[in-house]
Amino acid sequence: MGETGNLALSINQRMAFGKCVTWWSLNDLRKQAEHRINHCINTTAVNVVAVSKKTLGGALGALLKGFNILSLYTGVVLVIGRFLRTFVSGLQSRIIFENMQMIDYPWDLCRDIYHARADKELEIEEYLYKSLVDLYRNPDRLYDKTLLKLA
Repeated sequence: MGETGNLALSINQRMAFGKCVTWWSLNDLRKQAEHRINHCINTTAVNVVAVSKKTLGGALGALLKGFNILSLYTGVVLVIGRFLRTFVSGLQSRIIFENMQMIDYPWDLCRDIYHARADKELEIEEYLYKSLVDLYRNPDRLYDKTLLKLA
């Protein structure tokens, strides 16, 4: 195990080549105290050098500072989930009408309603229309009437 001690972290600035250069210094305070006492050269000092890219400033920098991979992942998952939900919503109620195997019975009812109206047989038309509405209101009956029957 290493020894413990106090460290000092400080920021330094200096003009170099017409630019202001900024860097951080990390110093072991215990070694500095020993150096002052013994007046010797400190060869065991902790030196940390960090080089980083320039960061964006202003509004764009503030926006991107709080934006990380977790927020990107969450956003993508939520958007995909929303699109999937929009696509699938209402599918349960539509599937029985869109996946009929044989539409002969509802088709015949619609055709008979058309002919009754053309012949001015309004009572027959009303009866057939009620039969059609009842057929679509009862999914079990609709399924039975549109089921493909093999001979």
